[in-house]
Amino acid sequence: MRVMLLVDGDRRWAAERGLGVDAGYQAMSARAAWCAEQFAARGVGALYVPVCSMSNLRRPPEQVRSFLDAMLAMPGRAAIPLEVSVAGNLDALPGDYRDQYWDLAKAHRAGFPVHLLLAWSLDDEVLRLVNRFRDHDGPVSAAELAATADIGKPIDLIIRTGRVTRLSSFVPFTSPYAELVFLDVYFPDITADHLDHALARLDRADRRYGR
Repeated sequence: MRVMLLVDGDRRWAAERGLGVDAGYQAMSARAAWCAEQFAARGVGALYVPVCSMSNLRRPPEQVRSFLDAMLAMPGRAAIPLEVSVAGNLDALPGDYRDQYWDLAKAHRAGFPVHLLLAWSLDDEVLRLVNRFRDHDGPVSAAELAATADIGKPIDLIIRTGRVTRLSSFVPFTSPYAELVFLDVYFPDITADHLDHALARLDRADRRYGR
């Protein structure tokens, strides 16, 4: 089972507590590490966490650095070893963050699989794939697309926090049958009960894949 966790609500969580944006992103990082521990204990095969979309990179530069720095610290906050991979349009990241995230993946090579998606949006990924296959000889197969996509294996469950019911371009196009669960909670407040509720929804789903 592969789970994608769309973390949202960190800035609103901080504002409601009279805290700065940095505090919200640090809470996000700590809770993401905790979620990795919880999913590993529940037998989930891999966790996918979009760190930012292309649109998120248009926020004020200090905010961009704040959430990128916070998620760089996430693997070190987990109480279990993590195998970290990174994907997305890393060339769009500011400064040397691309290299920092590649180094992060090199430093965490064994443990529960956590895939960090950076500067990742459906529209941008589709454009990159179109340009990549522009001079392809003959029709492009589904297998070739999957092998080149930022997420090559189907996601089974997408969980979004933040009290909204949208995906905001965090859409893995290789996962048309992913189950969607929207939680009425800011991400730093997510609990074990929320995770169990989402996983139970997947267990109860009648997954016929169009058949």
